Amino acid sequence: DDGTTAAIDPVNNLFVVVGSGGTPNNMGYPSVPKYHTVQAFSLSAGTKMQAWSDAGCDLSYRNGGLAWNSALGLMVGYPGGGNQVYLLNTGPKDMVTPFGIVASHKCLDVPISSKPSPVKGVDYPPDPEGTGRDANLGIYGRFAYFPSLDVFVLVNDSGQNAWILRLIGRSNAP
Repeated sequence: DDGTTAAIDPVNNLFVVVGSGGTPNNMGYPSVPKYHTVQAFSLSAGTKMQAWSDAGCDLSYRNGGLAWNSALGLMVGYPGGGNQVYLLNTGPKDMVTPFGIVASHKCLDVPISSKPSPVKGVDYPPDPEGTGRDANLGIYGRFAYFPSLDVFVLVNDSGQNAWILRLIGRSNAP
């Protein structure tokens, strides 16, 4: 119930754990967390851990989605609601993307819809299921990247349609 999510970075050989805390009742999006954590565990150097406390991952919330994007060479996180994803550079060098430069061990927030007034549930996914103490049950493994199609698939709510997100570089937004 700590709200963390994790994924493997196969290029830098890391197990990456992202989470947040300090929100009332440990609720996730849209509650603003007091702190964001990014930890990386080397898969080749035993249990050596790195903590990136200033990664700038403002969109990390309880039980968000995280997946390795082989086309970009970056982690992509979905906070579990809202009109943005974040790109996390787990590598040692800055990465140039169609959305901007992602510094080493830092995040870059990217809007899902470039419309001036995007509509939740139309232009970007609705918030995850759950209400009250069980608000925002998160998306866990329901945010996945399919390399052969170069798309992410997201199921935010078991009673809603699945969403497909393709990060393209022709505009400032996916």
